[in-house]
Amino acid sequence: QAAHVGVPSEWPCPDCSGVLWQVDDEPVFRFSCRVGHAWTAESLLEQQGDEVDTALWMALRTLEDRASLSQMLADRAAAGGRRSSAARFRVGLDEMNRSIEVLRRLLTLGGGGTGDMG
Repeated sequence: QAAHVGVPSEWPCPDCSGVLWQVDDEPVFRFSCRVGHAWTAESLLEQQGDEVDTALWMALRTLEDRASLSQMLADRAAAGGRRSSAARFRVGLDEMNRSIEVLRRLLTLGGGGTGDMG
């Protein structure tokens, strides 16, 4: 185990989730973890932005899947004459669809990356 130069930061390493150590080597402000991953402050900030984009695309896909499944189950229940079940599956569907639209606008209009996971 190598001795660390610097102080532990509050951010995890994007590659291994280990502690990032903050090193202020003027003029470069950088971070490194125990296993040797190294980041400049700017590259760490960019990586964190990429991780946010990936998480938002995954959230969008998951919401779309959930809305689609809820709609299918509601339709099947209604076709089978099970009105209370159909109503139960429709609960929250409008809110899910609003959330889907908000996320889609955020990602497509806000320059939310090209990492479309769907």
